[in-house]
Amino acid sequence: MKNQHLTALERFNAIDQMINEGLGSGSINPSYTEAHLRLKEKQEEQLRAALQQQQPPEEMNTM
Repeated sequence: MKNQHLTALERFNAIDQMINEGLGSGSINPSYTEAHLRLKEKQEEQLRAALQQQQPPEEMNTM
């Protein structure tokens, strides 16, 4: 019996392939696209905020 365990990368690639096939057939659900774009914007904002918190503050020169 074949092991059906998929790694995270394999699952990501499978989802990416399904999305690409859907885009190729012209069967895009506009409501999905809008929700996906809003989610992507939110994730990018969170990533920017996290990166800004990780950056050390610039040293102040008091000369």
